[in-house]
Amino acid sequence: MMRIRNLFSLSLCFWSIVICADQNSNYENYSISSETSWIKVLIYPDGPLKHLGHHHVISHQNIKGNVQFASDPIDSIISIEFAVDEFTVDDYELRKQEGGDFDGEVPQKDIDGTKKNMLSEKLLNSIEFPSIKIKSKSIEGQYPDYEVRSDVNIKDRNFNLVFPARVNYDKKSFVSSGEINLSHDMLGLTPFSAAGGLLKVRDLMVVRYKINGLIQQN
Repeated sequence: MMRIRNLFSLSLCFWSIVICADQNSNYENYSISSETSWIKVLIYPDGPLKHLGHHHVISHQNIKGNVQFASDPIDSIISIEFAVDEFTVDDYELRKQEGGDFDGEVPQKDIDGTKKNMLSEKLLNSIEFPSIKIKSKSIEGQYPDYEVRSDVNIKDRNFNLVFPARVNYDKKSFVSSGEINLSHDMLGLTPFSAAGGLLKVRDLMVVRYKINGLIQQN
């Protein structure tokens, strides 16, 4: 009787290993390429004195994370993280690419002031909360256009956001890109305001991104 039980236990273990191996074989692990991935946030002035303010391009080009890419992309799992203090304010070339009201160079003192306000306790509070984390919860759509429902962690709060994603992939890499309109309020943030609100940052902001992943070599 003991021998039968042992054989039964071994059989269960064997099939558990086979099933897990089969499930894992449906995924390919990709690392986010920091060299070719980026996020851009377009910020607009508002208020009666908005003509005295600047349009800002806030960018990040040191994105870290990984993607478990499934044979059916809607089953993929995405995990991304980036350091708050590594945001760049008003890179000249990025402003030039945007053109229009974003074109032109912003004085360094204004760049420094904008970054100081952005990292301050009133906004991102980079000292206490040094990173922003994004993790997918579910994915819907069909190739090449998807919607990625995500849990976004900013400071000490989590927010549910849906990111549009256009995806291209092969056996070695993938690229996901998209654009979404967000508000400071949606992220639990209060826009900068001066002169009693006569000059302030518009609540609306536009987020554009490109995430490039490279397959992990075993």
